[in-house]
Amino acid sequence: MCGHTFNPQGHTTCAACPVKKGCQLVCCPACGFETIDPQQSTLARLVMNFINRREAKEAHKIGENNL
Repeated sequence: MCGHTFNPQGHTTCAACPVKKGCQLVCCPACGFETIDPQQSTLARLVMNFINRREAKEAHKIGENNL
Protein backbone atom coordinates (compact mmCIF):
# COMPACT_ATOMS: atom_id res chain seq x y z
CA MET A 1 0.00 0.00 0.00
CA CYS A 2 2.81 2.41 0.92
CA GLY A 3 5.14 1.27 -1.89
CA HIS A 4 7.76 -0.24 0.44
CA THR A 5 9.29 -3.39 -1.08
CA PHE A 6 10.47 -6.27 1.09
CA ASN A 7 11.01 -10.02 0.99
CA PRO A 8 8.05 -11.80 2.67
CA GLN A 9 10.24 -14.83 3.53
CA GLY A 10 12.58 -12.61 5.57
CA HIS A 11 9.75 -10.98 7.49
CA THR A 12 10.53 -11.64 11.15
CA THR A 13 7.23 -10.63 12.78
CA CYS A 14 5.43 -13.47 11.02
CA ALA A 15 7.80 -15.95 12.68
CA ALA A 16 6.35 -14.99 16.09
CA CYS A 17 2.73 -15.39 14.97
CA PRO A 18 0.98 -18.52 16.32
CA VAL A 19 -0.95 -18.92 13.05
CA LYS A 20 2.13 -18.74 10.81
CA LYS A 21 1.84 -22.30 9.50
CA GLY A 22 -0.37 -22.21 6.44
CA CYS A 23 -0.96 -18.46 6.69
CA GLN A 24 -1.09 -16.71 3.34
CA LEU A 25 -0.87 -13.16 4.68
CA VAL A 26 2.14 -10.93 5.11
CA CYS A 27 2.39 -7.51 6.79
CA CYS A 28 4.38 -4.60 5.40
CA PRO A 29 7.11 -3.74 7.92
CA ALA A 30 6.82 -0.04 7.01
CA CYS A 31 3.06 0.58 7.27
CA GLY A 32 1.58 -2.66 8.67
CA PHE A 33 -0.75 -3.23 5.70
CA GLU A 34 -1.70 -6.92 5.39
CA THR A 35 -1.76 -8.50 1.96
CA ILE A 36 -1.70 -11.98 0.46
CA ASP A 37 1.76 -13.43 -0.14
CA PRO A 38 1.61 -14.69 -3.76
CA GLN A 39 4.30 -17.28 -2.95
CA GLN A 40 1.95 -18.90 -0.40
CA SER A 41 -1.38 -18.58 -2.25
CA THR A 42 -2.20 -20.58 -5.37
CA LEU A 43 -5.09 -18.25 -6.19
CA ALA A 44 -2.86 -15.17 -5.90
CA ARG A 45 -0.27 -16.77 -8.24
CA LEU A 46 -2.97 -17.58 -10.80
CA VAL A 47 -4.32 -14.02 -10.70
CA MET A 48 -0.82 -12.53 -11.01
CA ASN A 49 -0.02 -14.80 -13.97
CA PHE A 50 -3.29 -13.79 -15.66
CA ILE A 51 -2.54 -10.09 -15.14
CA ASN A 52 1.03 -10.44 -16.40
CA ARG A 53 -0.11 -12.30 -19.54
CA ARG A 54 -2.78 -9.71 -20.22
CA GLU A 55 -0.30 -6.84 -19.83
CA ALA A 56 2.17 -8.61 -22.13
CA LYS A 57 -0.56 -9.10 -24.73
CA GLU A 58 -1.54 -5.41 -24.53
CA ALA A 59 2.10 -4.33 -24.85
CA HIS A 60 2.47 -6.57 -27.90
CA LYS A 61 -0.64 -5.03 -29.51
CA ILE A 62 0.66 -1.52 -28.86
CA GLY A 63 4.02 -2.48 -30.40
CA GLU A 64 2.31 -3.84 -33.54
CA ASN A 65 0.23 -0.68 -33.93
CA ASN A 66 3.36 1.50 -33.85
CA LEU A 67 4.90 -0.29 -36.84
